[in-house]
Amino acid sequence: MEAMTIRSNLKYHIMKKLFRHFLSAILFAVPCMYASAAWDGTSAAEYAGGNGTKDNPYLIATESQFAKFANDVSTIPGFSRGRYFKLTADLVMYEGVGSNMSSSMNGGKAYSPQTPMVGNFTDETTYTAAFEGIFDGDGHTISGLYSVDYAICVSLFRITYNATIKNLGVIDSYFYGNARFAGIVGKMVDSKLINCYVKNTRLEGYGSYAGCIVGQCVGSSQIINCYSNATLTAKNNAGGIVGRIGEGKVDSCIIDNCVSISTLTTTKSNKAGISSENSSGSIVRNCFYANTLPSAISSDKGKSENISSLAPEAFAGDSIVAVLNTNAENIPGACRWIRSSMCPALDYRIFTIDGDEVDISAMATSPIPADGNLHADGDSGAVLLQWNAAIDGKTTKQYLYIGTDKNSLSAVTPDDAITLGTDTCYNAPLQSKTAIHYWRVDRVDADGVVTKGSVWSFQPRLLAFPGAEGYGRFAHGGRGGKVVYVTNLNASGEGSFHHAVTEGSGPRTVIFNVSGLIVLDDDVKCDDYVTIAGQTAPGKGICIANGSVGIANDNICRFLRSRRGGDADTGGSIGFYYADNAIIDHATASWGTDETFSSRSCQNISIQRSIISEALGIAGHRKYPEGTNHGYAATIGGDIGSFHHNLLANCYGRNWSMGGGTDANGYYAGRLDIFNNVVYNWGTRTTDGGAHEVNFVNNYYKMGVDTRLTTLFTINIEGNLKGTQSAYVSGNIRDNKDGSLSTDKLNDTYRLSIDDGRGSIDWDAFVDAPYFPSYAKIESAQEAYKSVLSDVGANLPLSDDTDRRVIKETLERSYTYVGSKSGIRGEIDNEKDAGGYELYPEEMRPADFDTDLDGLPDWWEEINGSNVNSATGDYSDSHADNNNDGFSALEDYLAFMASPNKILKPGEVTDIDLKAMFAGYTQSPMYTVDDPQSISHISGSKLTIAAPSQIGIYPITLTVTDGDGASYTRLLNIAVTQKEILNIEQTVINENDIRSYEIYSLGGVKIESGNCAENTSVYTLGLPNTGIGIYLLKVTDGMGMTKSYKIVKDK
Repeated sequence: MEAMTIRSNLKYHIMKKLFRHFLSAILFAVPCMYASAAWDGTSAAEYAGGNGTKDNPYLIATESQFAKFANDVSTIPGFSRGRYFKLTADLVMYEGVGSNMSSSMNGGKAYSPQTPMVGNFTDETTYTAAFEGIFDGDGHTISGLYSVDYAICVSLFRITYNATIKNLGVIDSYFYGNARFAGIVGKMVDSKLINCYVKNTRLEGYGSYAGCIVGQCVGSSQIINCYSNATLTAKNNAGGIVGRIGEGKVDSCIIDNCVSISTLTTTKSNKAGISSENSSGSIVRNCFYANTLPSAISSDKGKSENISSLAPEAFAGDSIVAVLNTNAENIPGACRWIRSSMCPALDYRIFTIDGDEVDISAMATSPIPADGNLHADGDSGAVLLQWNAAIDGKTTKQYLYIGTDKNSLSAVTPDDAITLGTDTCYNAPLQSKTAIHYWRVDRVDADGVVTKGSVWSFQPRLLAFPGAEGYGRFAHGGRGGKVVYVTNLNASGEGSFHHAVTEGSGPRTVIFNVSGLIVLDDDVKCDDYVTIAGQTAPGKGICIANGSVGIANDNICRFLRSRRGGDADTGGSIGFYYADNAIIDHATASWGTDETFSSRSCQNISIQRSIISEALGIAGHRKYPEGTNHGYAATIGGDIGSFHHNLLANCYGRNWSMGGGTDANGYYAGRLDIFNNVVYNWGTRTTDGGAHEVNFVNNYYKMGVDTRLTTLFTINIEGNLKGTQSAYVSGNIRDNKDGSLSTDKLNDTYRLSIDDGRGSIDWDAFVDAPYFPSYAKIESAQEAYKSVLSDVGANLPLSDDTDRRVIKETLERSYTYVGSKSGIRGEIDNEKDAGGYELYPEEMRPADFDTDLDGLPDWWEEINGSNVNSATGDYSDSHADNNNDGFSALEDYLAFMASPNKILKPGEVTDIDLKAMFAGYTQSPMYTVDDPQSISHISGSKLTIAAPSQIGIYPITLTVTDGDGASYTRLLNIAVTQKEILNIEQTVINENDIRSYEIYSLGGVKIESGNCAENTSVYTLGLPNTGIGIYLLKVTDGMGMTKSYKIVKDK
């Protein structure tokens, strides 16, 4: 026992702690003395003792008692909430697991039964089966863990919520899973991990955000005084301590005084000594990692300090131990470090003082709305607050405090409280439509002792924008944050689109001061809490090429155009990236080489009024043999995902492919709401695959010139998995090649396919009622066909030629181009089959467009009376809600730009072609106008607007009604200002009266420009004084109308 003579150098040395851990010291010196036998696969009937309170915790002394603990947490809702558990011996579940290098380990049968995991991961927002107590390992280890599951959060503890795990070692174990697999905790929510380690353990999987100790920590979670010496293999985004720190706006995680000498391997990208990602608001400090890894943090948007990389041999020295112990002096409850052969080890004999440790059994817990919820239902003007009372049963009354100033809650007294009895709910009136609300519940017992509660927060939900529908309609976006401008077309770096959506911290709105073609170097994954406002671009807008855009948590993406192209690596054009509460509206995605759009593993998402077109067919997909046609539109998943009012055109397959997958417990997953979509000219696959519950309602499928398959919807039962897959099918139309219409009919337009050989299923594949509401206006299939073709895709600031062509082909049941390899009419194999990228001229906003860079143009602020010269970083004008509708002034401006609009000078007159505005209504359309200010009139299909003399905003409502009785209404926004603003038009030019020209490279860079004599023909203009190649020509006629052409110089 020589180690017991070591004198502590810690600032706080408490003899009672030293005495309490005397037994642990003996175990440390002779670790096998009290190790128990291997697990027999059973679950004990009782714990070794205790009642779960702070002073009398449940005691776990055997492997079977640990199995009981895991089972109780997993199957009894709220069982662990506020309760205490203590390990009293080293546990050995199986022998030799960590050293078993068999290739069959990931098959799940190497050891049977598998060792139990604590808790179940049900979804991202509810924690009914999370561990919510205090688990004290008391310096002991659990070894021989073997857990294999093709699901997320495979770990000893799958998910923790408001929990603490301390003084525990996991050794000699094996874990295999999908995203967020780890050695101790899969996902930590507002939890603490202290004095823990993972050693001689293998972690393997095929997902992202894997960590040797924790998969992901969010909220106010802390990982303190921990170390890892393990081997981890993941797809991407792996960390030696934690896979990912945080997830967005409200995170304040801390990683402190941790060490990793783990070996990490990723099959794709991003491995780091501490974490693959540190989100805004979180801190990593005083940590060490091996210099065999490229960095401490792959993507650091938070704060990091005192992070050191060392050669592997340095971890066995005295210097690192001395630094760790100095740091530990300032960490309550931290144990001492000692030197070990490969890496510093934890010495559980001496601890710093814990301070006043709160008894969580005397506190209110489990708030609803969950702490940090940005989507609380306050639609009625109040939010129903709910919580669980303290589990000790001593509550006699409670004090509820609520306000919009977090700091004020620290100074309140019972006189400020709402006094409640033992009820655990209260309908709290909102103090603001948009502000974050803070609240806490203090418990009072019979002796009058008050136990102060935790401070929780929520924010009332608000539509992402007027017109947002479906399950992503409450996406938060960049609301309340800063404004970031895209000022160049570079692939990355300051001022680029990539920089705007991935660099920096906190919520933000991305506004475009430039138009043109952005050629990416790689795919872009957006940060959380970002609004992409593509409608704000000048000129023809933005087009993304050579990569995809991944939409993340609480993103709002509008009017973005992404055309990947055949020269990029195999991939899509746009999609949701593990997103929750996100929406894509009026986007265009095309020319993908894998699937052009995807939304796997997402929740609460919407894609609406968007175009997915011309997925490239025989385009050299990296995972398939040469000549394989992989021109696939989309694979969709979500819980729940809304997919409505979209146009899918000229795609060979997956129109849509339902990729519901399985949940964390191996059940069929996914709930998909697919309605009012228009699909044209598919090849051999329409909507197929599987998800747990599907609404497939009022979709319009129009067979094209080379369409082969007549079935519109197929449920494919694949794999003998748990649960069910079924659908509600109603109101869908197949527009046949001869113009006749077919309605829903089993084994004609929809069918069931059982692929796993079992022959039958014991549930109804097709049901008689919708599974869930759609939270959207649902049209008939015929009405949707017309409205979609009138208003879809990235049509602001302008539709591009490709989108207009695709819409025209759909209306006419025609095609323009043929696949160069497949020979399929309308379905191309490379963008060059369709002429390649069209001209997207680079146009810049003038410097005085938005003088103070607060997101509000000067002309808008002039009209609305706000300050055009606010200080840098002052967004008070932008955030103001002057009309008290919940939307800020910035959001009002974005909404103005998201409808067809004209910005006119007083007295200016302009005409608008209503046929183009309502292109889908071709049968005797009649137009009406609702114009309260009487500034317009209609003649046939021409709307004439005469701007009044008074500056202001003048909304006009236009409605079309056709000969079939179908109607559609659109908003036309008119602004009248004294400022000079360029309106973008799409009109027919006089090709024989060209007055000026500009020539661009295919990348949008201007090469040459000049003026022409009157009556110059476009066809007599010379080619640029450059080499052989393809160029883009923009001409302007004598009336100021413009048009773009593609020209080829071949000699």
